[in-house]
Amino acid sequence: MSGVPETGLATPEFVRTSGRSMWPLIRHGALIALRPATPETVTPGEIVAFRRDGRLFAHRLLAVRRGAGGFELREKGDHNRGASWIEGDRLVGAAVELREGPCRRSLGVDPRGRRIRWLTALLRLEADLVERWIRVRLRGGAPARLRPLLLPAALLLAPARALLVRLLLTAYPRPTTVEDAGALVALVRSFRALFPGARAEGDAEAGTVPGDGVALIEAAAAHGLVPSLVAVGSLPPTLARAVRRQSYRTALDHERAKPALRSATRALDAAGVPYAVLKGPALYEAFYRDRFPRAYCDLDLLVPRDRIEVALAALAGAGYAVEGGARRQAFLRRFHFHLALTSPRPGWPPIELHWALVDRANLYRLPADAGLARRQTLGAGDDAFAVLEPGDALLYLCLHVAKHAPFNANGLRRGVGAEWFIRASVGNRLLWFADIALLLERAFDRFDWPELRRRARDWNTTEDVGVTLRVLHLLAPGSRAGAALERLGLPAVAPVRMRRRAWSGAGPAPEWALRMNPVVLFRPIRVLLAFRLLFPPPGRLLAYYAGVSRWRLPLLVLVHPFHMAGRLLRK
Repeated sequence: MSGVPETGLATPEFVRTSGRSMWPLIRHGALIALRPATPETVTPGEIVAFRRDGRLFAHRLLAVRRGAGGFELREKGDHNRGASWIEGDRLVGAAVELREGPCRRSLGVDPRGRRIRWLTALLRLEADLVERWIRVRLRGGAPARLRPLLLPAALLLAPARALLVRLLLTAYPRPTTVEDAGALVALVRSFRALFPGARAEGDAEAGTVPGDGVALIEAAAAHGLVPSLVAVGSLPPTLARAVRRQSYRTALDHERAKPALRSATRALDAAGVPYAVLKGPALYEAFYRDRFPRAYCDLDLLVPRDRIEVALAALAGAGYAVEGGARRQAFLRRFHFHLALTSPRPGWPPIELHWALVDRANLYRLPADAGLARRQTLGAGDDAFAVLEPGDALLYLCLHVAKHAPFNANGLRRGVGAEWFIRASVGNRLLWFADIALLLERAFDRFDWPELRRRARDWNTTEDVGVTLRVLHLLAPGSRAGAALERLGLPAVAPVRMRRRAWSGAGPAPEWALRMNPVVLFRPIRVLLAFRLLFPPPGRLLAYYAGVSRWRLPLLVLVHPFHMAGRLLRK
């Protein structure tokens, strides 16, 4: 789990995490606060941060030993299988607090507590068994009589291990939500000021800052829009300086990422691999350079599925290596839609190498070459790289929002206000809607709207594209989302279905249904979403199986749940 100092948003002890090595306690993109620590002051069971290969990691400390060359620390991620020893001088600090959007959680629990000691012992035992297994494999493999037992043992132990870790992690206090309603209202108004066309009726001054502005800064940080506050609103001098520092840092991160992007794209060009740069630097160069810096944490590259091996070899020559072992890589190539690559060079962001635009948990019919057949060249100073054609980019950005925030349709049907859609538990980020709004602003007259409408229909994405554009129209009436809906032949406002009950399938779920449940290990509303994938409406089912006669609909209703269940389980 690596982190990058979040200068300007909080004290320098806060770092942002990436990866899943400490899942489920610490998720990708969370902020952790560190206190200064030395090998003499840390205790096994604590979460410590250390530097290795130019990156910052936060893992659980399993043991401390003192040798001839000084202290050594044994560390392991809760989600990892193996452990490793590091030098004591690599230690940076110990974690004391976790922040995920508006949620706060203390990590400074007593490492001598019973549940933490049991968790540490379990992870230590697991690491010891992994090391012994590796030694057995190096000596010639497991005895033949034991090999048939390995798979059943893994199938039994893996769920038991996951459940036991979940139970032991209850030693940490429950996260508390500090989402400020006034900050959400102010953030929506600031977002609307970026697209100052028509204002919502009754909208107040866009620059109004509630209280001391700290809650607004934190809400903007969760939505990736801190730099945008430079242009809108009037902040107190201290917070205004923090916003400017964050803007400078975001721009500096982009400048450091440009050599990595240049090296990767030139390597792919030299290998003859067609590619397209998704989001991140492509959007920065196309839309944000003259407005405010756009933050991103990795480089997303799309390549053909049948050229993955060639692309990996080319990127290896550019200094990037694939994360994970051979088995995990094989699993991801078969069932996922991207691989993660990292580089030891300081300042070079990781790469997500995509061979599909979205994962398989959907009812889309995206062709294998979606996004690559019509790619275009984007000039960025002295450099140039391939990007999606504007129409494909619009569909992709809308589907990206639909993937991360599948609850938007529920809110629209219920007729809730704009602030509901930017709550942390819903899954939206205002930065994603800013991407779509700026794309519409710059390329609206260049879109081939009849072709785009046909493409969305053929890909069976019309419904999700319409939901995303309606939410954007609600968040920013001054954007061109309403005009885009009209060109696509979709109503600007979804039909509102009011129910007497507090929650139903037609309305937004309450907070307990949206948040990750520590007992059942997923968001309860996912059950409803999975049900809709397994048993979609007849019209969408026929659209998914394009070309099938209507008289075969009863057969599709019987067969489709098994087909979709297989896709979901493999995901």
